[in-house]
Amino acid sequence: MALISIDSAVAVYDPELVFVHLGFPASLQVTGLAAVPGAVRISSVARWTSQRGIDGEMFRRRQRSRAGVLQLIMTQASRQLDVLNAVRTLDDQTGLGAFPFAIVDGNGAGNRLAWGERAWLEGPPSEVDLSPSPTAIVYTFQVDGLEVVVGSLRRAR
Repeated sequence: MALISIDSAVAVYDPELVFVHLGFPASLQVTGLAAVPGAVRISSVARWTSQRGIDGEMFRRRQRSRAGVLQLIMTQASRQLDVLNAVRTLDDQTGLGAFPFAIVDGNGAGNRLAWGERAWLEGPPSEVDLSPSPTAIVYTFQVDGLEVVVGSLRRAR
């Protein structure tokens, strides 16, 4: 009979170990994320483009863009909704709504990090469902200078 450590046999995902910090004039830790899969979504544009010639030879070219999209799915009861609305209003009136952000996922033994040099709200929430049952609200941010690290480097226990 082989013994398996409890860490490798049982994996429990704790959303409380996902830390999202938005760097407004003062850093704000986002709370009130919805308890849904993918409450924090990050997508990036391709960093390379490639083309195949008629002779079959292929070349590639590095793209300069480090753009991406960040989506935060919030609960309707989150206190952060007021802050996000205030930042959006400030940006609409002054253009000062771009800020850095950082995300750390502390679940598991690997590294899951993301950060951006500048992020800004696209506008009002991109998804709102007004209904009698509590639903999620989706805020979408455009990102410049996006870096994402998803690695298997092990942290000390």
